[in-house]
Amino acid sequence: MAGHGSGRGSPIGPSSKSNSTLTLKMSKTSSHSSVHRHASPTNLMGSTNTIRPPSLATVAREMAYDIQQGRVLGASSPTFSAGGKYLYEHEDLKHDSISLDNLTDVLESDCESYGTLNGYNKYYKYYNTYDTYDHTDHEGYRGGPLCPSFPGGLIRFILPDGEDSKDRYYMTVMKDAHLDEVARFMALAWHRRTPKFVLSIIGSSQYFTPWLKPSFEEDLRNGIIQAANSTDMWILTEGLDLGVSKLIGDAAHREMVRRKNVAQNPLHIQNIKTDERLPRLNIFGICSKSSLVYADVVSGEKSSARHVYNTGGKPNLKLYDLNPDHTHFILMDDGPTPDNEGLYSFRLSLEMRFTKPVGKPRRYHHRMRGSNHTLHMASSQEQASHLELESMQTPVIGLLVQGGPPDIDHILWLLKKKIPVVVIQGSGLAADLVSFAYNEMELKSDPEYMDSYIKAELMRRVSEAFPDDFSNNDIARNLCRDKIIECVKLNYQDNLSFLTIVNSDVHGVRLNDISKYLLQALFKSQARMIGSHWREQLQWDLQLTLDWNRADLARSEIYNKYNLRDFKVAEYVVHLALLRPKREEFIALFLEHGLLIHTYLNHKRLHNLFENPADKDFFVTVCMEGVLGKSVNTNHLICNNFVDDTNCELNRLLYKCTGLQNLVNPYELSMNSLGSYVTDKDVAERRATNTLVLWAALTNRYKLAKLLWKQTEDPMAIALIVSMILHSLATDWCKKDLDMRQRVKETAAEFGKMAVSLLSLSYKDASVYTFAALSKRLEDFNNRTIVELAKLGGNKYFIAHPCCQKWLTQRWFGKIHLRDLDWGGSFNMPDGLKVGNTFSKLVPL
Repeated sequence: MAGHGSGRGSPIGPSSKSNSTLTLKMSKTSSHSSVHRHASPTNLMGSTNTIRPPSLATVAREMAYDIQQGRVLGASSPTFSAGGKYLYEHEDLKHDSISLDNLTDVLESDCESYGTLNGYNKYYKYYNTYDTYDHTDHEGYRGGPLCPSFPGGLIRFILPDGEDSKDRYYMTVMKDAHLDEVARFMALAWHRRTPKFVLSIIGSSQYFTPWLKPSFEEDLRNGIIQAANSTDMWILTEGLDLGVSKLIGDAAHREMVRRKNVAQNPLHIQNIKTDERLPRLNIFGICSKSSLVYADVVSGEKSSARHVYNTGGKPNLKLYDLNPDHTHFILMDDGPTPDNEGLYSFRLSLEMRFTKPVGKPRRYHHRMRGSNHTLHMASSQEQASHLELESMQTPVIGLLVQGGPPDIDHILWLLKKKIPVVVIQGSGLAADLVSFAYNEMELKSDPEYMDSYIKAELMRRVSEAFPDDFSNNDIARNLCRDKIIECVKLNYQDNLSFLTIVNSDVHGVRLNDISKYLLQALFKSQARMIGSHWREQLQWDLQLTLDWNRADLARSEIYNKYNLRDFKVAEYVVHLALLRPKREEFIALFLEHGLLIHTYLNHKRLHNLFENPADKDFFVTVCMEGVLGKSVNTNHLICNNFVDDTNCELNRLLYKCTGLQNLVNPYELSMNSLGSYVTDKDVAERRATNTLVLWAALTNRYKLAKLLWKQTEDPMAIALIVSMILHSLATDWCKKDLDMRQRVKETAAEFGKMAVSLLSLSYKDASVYTFAALSKRLEDFNNRTIVELAKLGGNKYFIAHPCCQKWLTQRWFGKIHLRDLDWGGSFNMPDGLKVGNTFSKLVPL
């Protein structure tokens, strides 16, 4: 292994330049194979400060490449457990016909089973000793390990009032730098991966003015952070410590403080409360180095972290500070004097570059959280289109807030490139000018009205908005006016719309709901792709609406817009909808459009659903520790055999709550999901739906349980069983937490009332059918009748119902019919005497 990397100039060969050490702590149930590392100084980023080593995904890709090239095959004596041992047991993966991406997925999915910690340590020993900046060969394999050389490192912001310093990554690039190299540097040195969404905040700081409405700034801050917390999004600003950039930075600061407080909360540390799984904030500042007060400090020439102090800048000299709450900075080296045109051109080109993958493209599957399993696509046809998704564009949207003439040029360029732009009307300056032109031209756009009113009024407003820019320059003012009109004219292209105006002055429009307007702008500008790509695009759109919890837009902009009836939503999207809280509307939408639960639900997915409950507090303290008496590892809630066969712990949990055996059959779930039906399709769907209702009840997802309950074939029985489960949990195992106990008991009573209401409705409309339903023995529930289930759960209201009482009377008397005869007197024979006389007449044969 000593000469391992020499064959292709890779970073795998040993080096004498680094004596770094590495300590790893890995959880076997970590989603995405997360690794918590503490590395000694390394020059991976051109800095001697603590830098995070590459992620397991990056190392897995390196391993996969070496495996594919035959450099780490060693089948007889595996070099390292995660790669060599896997190959030792899977000879078919040694062939070059296996794609690099498939090998990477295999290693990422199975490395935990083959000693990830050991394999990662050994492999990283070689990976970490490579000096990026001493290597001059920039030729690599597809997205390979050779990192482009850019001056950069760490900026350490020294903050006043004793606050902790903040280390931020930065890189310095020439304005004519190759943007693919910039993207590769971000992927390999900064470990950034292709986002789901890129939001470019447009609004020059020198044109920023305070808002008249105090709520405007707060709502915009909350809306941006809410969107960033919901999906993997990159936010681009100009990175300076003033104007809109500072507003975004302040929002990020408040969010990071909140996350830190939550993380340090003892209840959160013990995982008593539901832990948040939030994406990492990625806020990139793009500015020219010559516009910074400390331009000479961030030269990238020295490897140590560069200490900087923000003192407010020198606005009179047009020198500014960087905002310390951005996560990364891309500084354009424009020489001693600012080159504004070069900076705008560079940023625009970078925004276009971000429409393509940065590093490893996102793949069409979802790694199940806390599990070694991967949610792959359902059909071979979908599998064939797996790699085609790498060519799909990442959505990039511009958001104009205030702004000046340069920002009008910015959005004009974006619109020419068919990149959608959202304009905040009411924020002022350029945003209001574009909004005015848009509203007037939408109202009436004939040439006479344009010349007589719109152009004249727009010219007057431009002069008022930017008096210093156009006071003595009518030609420049008219040119700015014409650019605004051109922006509006570029709204409609190819039967699509690329300009969205959000009027913040209208009642009901709230900027904290900015994700709604961003999605609307995306869908209005999105052309329908050809062939199979169209369906893959819809899956991505669905996942984006799911991330931002916009079921209304999923319905109107995806299902209704394309008149989808038999569209099959991907299993991983369904899985995400079930895992995330408050996504019941999505599940309802999927069910309306033909989702078959049995094709989704197998025993692995059921295991993962229990592994990641939305209310971990309830599931751990009540179900696992209370009912089963387990000592739970908070990083690994359930054991591997929790859902493996009919004797699994899940069935034991359900038996303790209901007295019913083998309510869940994991083998049958998995066989049915593959289409190899143990019984038939209808039975498979019925049992899968029942199982999902039980999962929702045991994990405190009562709204979801009610929604799924409506899809069940035996709703009265399921309502009684859920009521029985919750009543048992509340009575026997929620004794310490009185508030939780009360809430669970109320929900149990609600499900019991649902069963009684359904019985009343059925008895009123079809009494014969109702009596037959009460008499039917249910195979899924130990051949019990509905009345027996009500008795088992102690539901006295159900038993006392007139329909149930009449049914019990009929069962008691059997085929004996009692009649009252008129004997001409006042004497009536008691019913007991009638029955007794009847028995005396029976003569045994």
